[in-house]
Amino acid sequence: MDDRREWLTLYLKGVAMGSADAVPGVSGGTIALIVGIYERLIAAVTAIDPGRVRRVLAGVRPGNLADARAAFREVDGAFLLVLGAGIGTAV
Repeated sequence: MDDRREWLTLYLKGVAMGSADAVPGVSGGTIALIVGIYERLIAAVTAIDPGRVRRVLAGVRPGNLADARAAFREVDGAFLLVLGAGIGTAV
């Protein structure tokens, strides 16, 4: 139950970021800073590189699944997906 609450909270932070992006002069990054996820967001985004993207996409083949999961965790993929879903919902 605690994990669900954390994911819901993160999703709602994404909704707030997406809503802020719709307002001229307000940045979703500013909202990320205010709600305390800015550093994690920057770390996750900067961890994305072509090699990791290839490793995640290679996970469609069963033999590569373990490495794809590892690459997904390296970029904090679950965090980015939930946050992105919130932003997308707001937009």
